[in-house]
Amino acid sequence: MKTEVKQIKGKWFVVIRKGEKIKRQPVKNKATGLKIVAGLEKKFSETQTIPEKIEKPEHSQPTKANVEMTSNERAEKQLVELTSGLDFAKFGSITKRWYDESFQYLKQPTQERYLHIMVKWILPKFGKANIDNIPRSEIRSFLINIHQSGQSKSSVGLVRDVLSNIFQQARDEELIKDNPTTQILKRLKLEPDKTLKHEPLNIPEMKKFLEITKRDFPQMYELFMIAFYTGMRLGEIIPLEWNDIDFEKREITVNKHFRRKLYHTTKTDESRKVRISNDLYAALQDYWKRHKHRRLFDDNGKYYSQNKIRDNYLKRILEKAGLRYIRFHDIRHTYASLMLSLGEPIHYVQSQLGHKNASMTLDRYGKFIPSNQAQGMDTLEKALKQS
Repeated sequence: MKTEVKQIKGKWFVVIRKGEKIKRQPVKNKATGLKIVAGLEKKFSETQTIPEKIEKPEHSQPTKANVEMTSNERAEKQLVELTSGLDFAKFGSITKRWYDESFQYLKQPTQERYLHIMVKWILPKFGKANIDNIPRSEIRSFLINIHQSGQSKSSVGLVRDVLSNIFQQARDEELIKDNPTTQILKRLKLEPDKTLKHEPLNIPEMKKFLEITKRDFPQMYELFMIAFYTGMRLGEIIPLEWNDIDFEKREITVNKHFRRKLYHTTKTDESRKVRISNDLYAALQDYWKRHKHRRLFDDNGKYYSQNKIRDNYLKRILEKAGLRYIRFHDIRHTYASLMLSLGEPIHYVQSQLGHKNASMTLDRYGKFIPSNQAQGMDTLEKALKQS
């Protein structure tokens, strides 16, 4: 196979020669063409490499590394299998180019989710199809079927996001004119539901939860205190260190998160300062005297896993307190709804939660804002003490 970039009648083309067959693929400019040619030549050279024959002893057993492949490693292997040997304009081939060129710029958790979505749903369905021969109607049916199989609107939204990225790659390479996934969820009424799925705890319930935690699970008391009194995410609380706590300014610096491993960014890639109220200040001061390790929450030299906190502590505390089931993230909803219902300014709550703008906070919690707002830094604490 021979490839080159040529300008024909003022337009740029990638010219692919296989024996007597010649294929011309229009591209936006010379630079785009050279990039595509480099990728094709690399792929071709890899397929032409003949591995040396390795003599294996009889009855050889698989190595430990092969047996213990992670789910991500298996997914990466599947991706290669599902996209290899395809023509340039096939959906699977474009998927692999997007994966090679742009995937690295996504956050690690997003990479993991997208990778599994590609190999589980998208590539088996569209991998061998020509990118310009996939009608919007087929994508609509595909997304509807995923939702009807029991997947949530949020999961369908992630599938749509991956599809959109792949079609955008094809658009950038001038293989298609329009992205067929644009506005498709809105028209199907499958946009993720932003309303609260679980009713937040009220003040007596929050008080009962913390009382049971302090009595029966004291090692988790300060962790849940931070959650209820700041609205911080679980992944932001787990890796907290004492140098993130400024007792003089009474604030916590949120600049990292933990999800299976430590990331030195927050979910939104922006660090923020979270105010510490009086009761939380007193609890953390007392905790500091008893627990002077570098990290606030240490699980025998390791970070706590999110599942351990959810399953070993949250569920058991709720059961002992006789409270309805909530997710850990609903503690964040509890904080926001209570603060707004007690009259705290929307912009203060937005800042505490780390939302990019006040409209995001209003969309989720606007119904809790009273018509007559009474402001005050420690309103929540006063209400708790009076209950």
